[in-house]
Amino acid sequence: MKIIFLALILVRLAFASDVIELNAENFDSIVPEKDLILVEFYAPWCGHCKHLAPEYEVAATDLAKEGIPIAKIDADAEENREVASRYGIRGYPTLKVFRKGEYTDYQGERTAKGITAFMKKQALPALSLLTTVDEVKTFSTKDRVVLIGFFDDKESEDAKNFNAIAEKYRNNFLFGAVIANKEANAEFGVEKTPTVILFKTFDEKKNY
Repeated sequence: MKIIFLALILVRLAFASDVIELNAENFDSIVPEKDLILVEFYAPWCGHCKHLAPEYEVAATDLAKEGIPIAKIDADAEENREVASRYGIRGYPTLKVFRKGEYTDYQGERTAKGITAFMKKQALPALSLLTTVDEVKTFSTKDRVVLIGFFDDKESEDAKNFNAIAEKYRNNFLFGAVIANKEANAEFGVEKTPTVILFKTFDEKKNY
């Protein structure tokens, strides 16, 4: 199985790469314009970078189908060191998620599967609006921890605060919201709003 996987990687590497090559000249014209992009800061001599390279290539190809770009920059090259310094790069490889120039640390696994799953999650809205019982059921099982808020009005202060929390912690959890849905409230035991339910794939499965 490992031999087949390695062969597939080599076949992919034989063709044009889907990883965007960045440098000091094009970094500021590409990265700030993207709604979402993953950037690897690497050094050619770094063993961990070499280990990550084939996984990163496979993820780039998979994510290209979803319209999610990933890129890399040789942060150790003299001409690129200012860019690396700007983002506080002290070790290799360092991966950062950029949204219109704003960035956070990558927090997923460093495998093709892990990178793909993490970035697909990043492409979702910070807060997903759920309109039916089935949507709530499906969404509640999309990750190990999912928080869903039940509100009467999406313009309420509580709903806005929940949205702000979702934006802040979107790298850590999935967030959903149900607005003025009596059927969903009854299905999930919501007796009053606002209520936030924490769905889990472990332990007691659900906390209010």
